[in-house]
Amino acid sequence: MSNPFWYKDPTILFRKLDILPNDKMKYNEKLNAITRLVVIMTFIGFVLTSNIKIIASGLLTIIGIVIVYHTSRRSVSFDETIDLVNKIEKEGFTGSETFEELKDDFSEPTIENPMQNLAPTKHENERRPAAPSFNPIVNTQINDVVRKQIETINKTFPKMNDKLFRDLGDEVNFDNSMRPFYTMPNTRTPNDQKSFTDFCYGDMKSGKENNEVLIDNLL
Repeated sequence: MSNPFWYKDPTILFRKLDILPNDKMKYNEKLNAITRLVVIMTFIGFVLTSNIKIIASGLLTIIGIVIVYHTSRRSVSFDETIDLVNKIEKEGFTGSETFEELKDDFSEPTIENPMQNLAPTKHENERRPAAPSFNPIVNTQINDVVRKQIETINKTFPKMNDKLFRDLGDEVNFDNSMRPFYTMPNTRTPNDQKSFTDFCYGDMKSGKENNEVLIDNLL
């Protein structure tokens, strides 16, 4: 449910009773709550004192809130963008919670095969698909496994990783060195040809199905 600023929908000031902003509120809700508080305090102050200056002070405060709203619209857009990014992460399988729920359906990076690709010399019918390397958790696992692989290959050099990864510059070089390596689109065997053809052609008709329209076009 949207929460517009009261400037666009003044009735929202009377439909809700929040007068104190808190961390759980959106930006517009906080400004609406402050505005309600100003209106209430102005009304009570005028009733008690009958001083017109209180009304003027309240109006100036409300004008100031409107100015803050217009000058801070970037902050509102930023909050909405963050919400959208979080939604995309969840639906795009990049969120940690989603991955934890489904990780048992995927294979994991190993020292022998960090990228979880199919080996030409192996035929694994029951092989699970590779975990998505674009997921932050999987990406971290791959990097950790590669570091262990370096230690395993260079057993004659003790504490090799301590010498290779000492500062931020070394980490940047490591990230750059990982660019040529990636997980292939298909990591299962045998290849799922039916899914591939469905993806390419969908329900397109062909002459093999004795489609009269296509046969007439060929003739």
